[in-house]
Amino acid sequence: MTFCYIKQTCILSLFIQNGQIDKISIEDLQKQFFNFSQLELRQQAIYFLTQNKDLQQKLIQEIDQNTDQLAQALSNLPYLNATLKETLRCQGSGNILLDRIAVKEHYLDDIKIEKGVIINVYMKSVHRDSRFYTDPHCYNPQRWLETKENKSLHPYTYLPFSAGPKNCIGQHLALIEARIILNSLIKNFNFELNEGYQLILDFKFSPQLLNPLQIHFNRR
Repeated sequence: MTFCYIKQTCILSLFIQNGQIDKISIEDLQKQFFNFSQLELRQQAIYFLTQNKDLQQKLIQEIDQNTDQLAQALSNLPYLNATLKETLRCQGSGNILLDRIAVKEHYLDDIKIEKGVIINVYMKSVHRDSRFYTDPHCYNPQRWLETKENKSLHPYTYLPFSAGPKNCIGQHLALIEARIILNSLIKNFNFELNEGYQLILDFKFSPQLLNPLQIHFNRR
């Protein structure tokens, strides 16, 4: 069964909440999978896992060994968190969300910025900068588990939810949702991408798929 981007009222959360995920039909799962807030995070995480079978297996092993399904316990799963964090670095759900207005005239190197000018930071360029990340174009959750690289990062080089006092107020809820949903899906399914599929994105306010993400969900 191939799964595509379909919009419909979400019921998957109710099945998870009531412990009935194994009773949901493939057809219903197809309709529900991409209809969550922060849907880009989940679909991109699944995409990257299908492209890196060894990483998918590491995540499966960690999730299978965990017996506590409460949100707090899931927040302590290192590889699950590293997977989400690396997904946000490589392909976050926002690109141009850091609008700021210059409160005074100043210079950025030799570029004059007038007072009142709107300035925007393109997050993707920061997240793929080799000055901050080793092999920045490589999807590697392990980088967030290695103390040396992790601790050396300046806080303003990782910006999936913006930064500073006006960062995203929903980031914690988004991550809680992502952990719960990805954990439940990993426990019940293996993922495979349609042969020959190519991910093509249109970078607007947030990355938009130009061709539906086609995933095979195989019950474990």
